[in-house]
Amino acid sequence: MPLFNSVGVLPLIGNLDTDRAQLLLKQTLKQAERLKMQSLIMDLSGVQIVDTIVVHQIFQVIEALKLIGVNTLLTGIRPEIAQNMITIGMEIKGLKTKSTLEQALTYIKLSHH
Repeated sequence: MPLFNSVGVLPLIGNLDTDRAQLLLKQTLKQAERLKMQSLIMDLSGVQIVDTIVVHQIFQVIEALKLIGVNTLLTGIRPEIAQNMITIGMEIKGLKTKSTLEQALTYIKLSHH
């Protein structure tokens, strides 16, 4: 969902399983290229259950977006999701996160000036 000047937001809602995560990867890359996005806010606050496989797939989406020039910022990471990220040893160095969508928008607006 485009917001402004090459910035989009992707609110994830409900349970994420492997099939949905694969669809997320394909569709997100396609839309990011079509909309010429530079930044994407991926909001996880509506996600109820995320297992370690899905956490890994979310990071694959972030890495793939990075390869096509899109910076991803994660918001709404609940403690259980954060724990899964650490448990599976995800490389979080360089990962941009904010608590809320509002904080992410403020960060992006400031960094685009």
